[in-house]
Amino acid sequence: MQCPQCQYENLPDSVFCQECGTKLERVCPQCQAGNPLAGKFCRKCGIPLLGPPAAPRVPPPSGTEAAPQRGVQPEKAARVGLRPLTSDAMGYTPKHLVEKILTTRSASPLARRAQPG
Repeated sequence: MQCPQCQYENLPDSVFCQECGTKLERVCPQCQAGNPLAGKFCRKCGIPLLGPPAAPRVPPPSGTEAAPQRGVQPEKAARVGLRPLTSDAMGYTPKHLVEKILTTRSASPLARRAQPG
């Protein structure tokens, strides 16, 4: 039984590919039931499973698909009155330091030099 993902030739009774670990099944296009690769008809609804099995879709690692990237759309942030983040570290900066940084930024250059570190 050949793996649709890596084309490794597995033993006939294999459930997973011995080379890449892909589950060796054919998904029914009508009812989405899993079937053995060698099956010609769906074990749940009975429709013919025509053609070679499609390679299974490999999902991206969890957390990467839905996580927005910071600073990617500064125009949208500006439209709703937000300043885009420029660093991942900004999300971890303690509130008292953020307030000090913002206060220092808004002060004049002479006032910034006069403030102790």
